[in-house]
Amino acid sequence: MPNPRYRPRDFVVEPTEFGQLGIVQWVDVDPQEKRTVAHRWAAQYQHSIAFGVRKRYVPKSDTTTVLALAEEMGLPYPRLQRLLTGHVVMQLEDVGRLYTHIGPAIEVWGLSTPHREIIERFYRERQRQSESRRQP
Repeated sequence: MPNPRYRPRDFVVEPTEFGQLGIVQWVDVDPQEKRTVAHRWAAQYQHSIAFGVRKRYVPKSDTTTVLALAEEMGLPYPRLQRLLTGHVVMQLEDVGRLYTHIGPAIEVWGLSTPHREIIERFYRERQRQSESRRQP
């Protein structure tokens, strides 16, 4: 079911680049508009997954086209195409279906959001703390 509130690709300066290029230029949003900030972050997350599916998974898998991937997943091709190009909002169920078919790579692609460095810093600090507790 399409979400009429926004289209994820509208947060990319050049919307046709959504899911196509690893690095895109994002539209600036007012940080005071929390809903818009949330929509842009969700669009960035969806873009990362879409790019991973289209440019990392499909070309290297036995599933060599998005059409074949849609058929294997039991998802209508137009729906998958709209998800991967940012015309509709990706739902958690969509992420789950992709995860079930593709596997844990989806999680790594999701970390490709602009805040990846924060997540990596968090895990490095957690690792450091864990190691310091183990030392006598």
